[in-house]
Amino acid sequence: MNTNNITFSGTTASFNVNGNNNGFQRSFFKNVSTGANSRMDINVAAGAANIYLGTDTGSAIFGAGVKGYLDNRSGGRMVFASNGNEIMTIDNITGNVGIGTSTPINVLHTVATASNLSGFSYNLMDAPCR
Repeated sequence: MNTNNITFSGTTASFNVNGNNNGFQRSFFKNVSTGANSRMDINVAAGAANIYLGTDTGSAIFGAGVKGYLDNRSGGRMVFASNGNEIMTIDNITGNVGIGTSTPINVLHTVATASNLSGFSYNLMDAPCR
């Protein structure tokens, strides 16, 4: 361990932060640098799968300017789920967004469910601009 890093290693629960607060609770991770390329990432990984949640002020990754990002570094599609059920996906090759489908075939592709019987698939690039 050097003076700038703390490392916890283990096979299970190598790092836990628990709170017991009947109110708002925060965890802060901050890069205090004001340099032109200052950046802060939280990396969550399992094997070859990696996702980054971060902010930066530079232009090295996503262009110039201050920004926040969620970056899927594993090369797969981005999936949003609720209670273990996939509800939306962003295809990593085409950028198509699917709601109710994991294989969107157009820029925006929705699939109806039993409670919502109206779904559509539409290539928004074909829509006229107004």
